[in-house]
Amino acid sequence: MSNPADELKTFPDDALIEGMAHGSEVAFVELYARFAPYLGALARRMLQNPEDIQSSVEDIFVNLWQRAPQYDPRRVRAATWIVIIAHRHILNLAFKRKLSSTLLETWDAPNQAPLPVDADFKRAAAILTPDERELIELALFQHCNYRELANVTGKPLRTVTTSLRTSLERVYTYLQDTGLQDSDGREART
Repeated sequence: MSNPADELKTFPDDALIEGMAHGSEVAFVELYARFAPYLGALARRMLQNPEDIQSSVEDIFVNLWQRAPQYDPRRVRAATWIVIIAHRHILNLAFKRKLSSTLLETWDAPNQAPLPVDADFKRAAAILTPDERELIELALFQHCNYRELANVTGKPLRTVTTSLRTSLERVYTYLQDTGLQDSDGREART
């Protein structure tokens, strides 16, 4: 009699996800064996803390287990679906860690006043929707290109490019209207 785990080694990834959707722990273990090394490498590239790397891989697989019933192989390949979920999770974790370290640095140096441009940008960003703010933050601070933004947000590429351009134009217009930037894009202050 053969071992079910050995038989699953020949199954395609989408069949394993379908097995997970039906509660197969053996399918989960096989998918973990296939993708954990790759997702760990992805996490290492984006995170610095070894504890964050390991916990993010575990969290990604918990997320995959929970989302397996939603997977549709007609819409996206299994590997792409897994990497999109992983990339989004790792970006969110990296962004949260960056925010918490920024807050800690601010706490450690309370005598430093924020640069005026920082306050101006925060005011300008406040006029944006949360989705627009997320796009700008990912593009400017996480250095995501349009395709990565589309993968992370789950939106079509054209929607992302239009939304990002419109958001940046709104910030630019706000900065001009408030006199914080002149029409040439230079800071208006002296």
